[in-house]
Amino acid sequence: MSSIFFGQLKTKQSLIKEQVKSLDKREFGLFAFVVLAALCIEWLIGRYYNINLFVLATYALFLWVLFARDRKFVLEFFWVVTMASLNIVGAFCCDEGLFLVELEYASWYANVVAPLVLLYVLFFTVIEFYRLSHEKLAPRRGSERMDARVSRLILLIGVGIALYLFLQVVRNPYFVAGTLRLDYAAQYMSSFSVSLRTYLPMFIPVAVMEFRNGRRFLPTMFFCIVAAFYFLEGDKFGVYFFAIYIVALTLLPNISEKAVDRVISCLFVFFWLLIGVVYIQRVLLFDNDFSEFAEVISQRLAQQGEVWWSVYRQMSTGILSSGDPSSEINAILNPESQILYDFGQWKMMNVACGYSEYSAYRIAAGNPFTATTTASLYYYFGFSGAAVFYGAFAFFYAALIRNASLSFSTQRILESMVYVKLISVFGNILFASDVTYLLSIQGFAYLLALAALTINREIRWERQFKRDSNSNQSMSRELIGR
Repeated sequence: MSSIFFGQLKTKQSLIKEQVKSLDKREFGLFAFVVLAALCIEWLIGRYYNINLFVLATYALFLWVLFARDRKFVLEFFWVVTMASLNIVGAFCCDEGLFLVELEYASWYANVVAPLVLLYVLFFTVIEFYRLSHEKLAPRRGSERMDARVSRLILLIGVGIALYLFLQVVRNPYFVAGTLRLDYAAQYMSSFSVSLRTYLPMFIPVAVMEFRNGRRFLPTMFFCIVAAFYFLEGDKFGVYFFAIYIVALTLLPNISEKAVDRVISCLFVFFWLLIGVVYIQRVLLFDNDFSEFAEVISQRLAQQGEVWWSVYRQMSTGILSSGDPSSEINAILNPESQILYDFGQWKMMNVACGYSEYSAYRIAAGNPFTATTTASLYYYFGFSGAAVFYGAFAFFYAALIRNASLSFSTQRILESMVYVKLISVFGNILFASDVTYLLSIQGFAYLLALAALTINREIRWERQFKRDSNSNQSMSRELIGR
């Protein structure tokens, strides 16, 4: 009887999955509307009762439908989905009651989870609508593989940078120095090296392309040196996670549907390996046992949502009024004013902590809190304003990822490198309240470089098209003459 029951259940699950996969644009829109409406109702009920578990269940259902409909969604957006989900889980931990080390007091239920999930569901809904609108649009051209000597030279530069950074840290790794990454960089690395390390991810798509083209030695060397450098300087999670995301994004256009599940399984294993790296770091630095490590993890999870929890709680109860975004505009127009740290994630640290001595210490150390963008937008523009911004962010992010994927699939190396930088910058906008870099001279330089590369490519394609057309016309005239 039990085997019959489970067999029937499996059949029903398969049917549901097939129905989800077949959802068209209109049907998905209806589903998203129902989810958003359900979250609004849960938000209202949450004023009187703690229904955070129901909110998390609604969010999980939404993600399951996204992933079941198109498994490649997992690979294409797993970095931003993971970061958003960590923000939500962190807010949930705060809302359930926990002593928050960074805020220096215990949290309590404040109904913060539902509005946060609403923003992210809206964000992913807009992304999926963009994907549905463009899923049948294929790139106009095939591979533009760069000359092997040029791509090898570019990767050699990446290997050289990685080796230079590795040699700086190998003599005094973080566990010998007895310090965490940010303090370590300030004490043992030059400002030039700290700046240089931000360019390492740009070489990842080049290494992947070289590896796929059968040239394995340099890519393997690059990844080994980079991984060793990150470990020795005390990096824990974020840089590894972003690096593997760029690898997956580079492979995505050429991966088969059958291989997607294997890649997803590898990502799951990689996630837990990163948790293992964090554990090793805590043991080496602080001699933590497992119970102490579990406490650190719970605090780290809560820190992903504590800024949102604090700002939303203060504003929803009238303790805090809406902020003036002029300080953000001033930081963009007048870069010298950034030394005041009255903008972006630094401003949100102070707002969340009530301008405490601890937040001043963290700012002075250059060690920001995490996941501040949702709080920033809510603080300046309220929930409706935050929803508008996240809808716009979703559109531009979806377009950025699609164009980056096209660049990776056609092996446009220079464009791919610029796209990696822009993905990183946009990630800072989405989660670290940072628009100053994108609108800086350096940010504009990347945008201009991408525009120049695109225009140059279009001109070359147009010339090639004209040459091919003229050649075909000549052949046609010859055939007619005969």
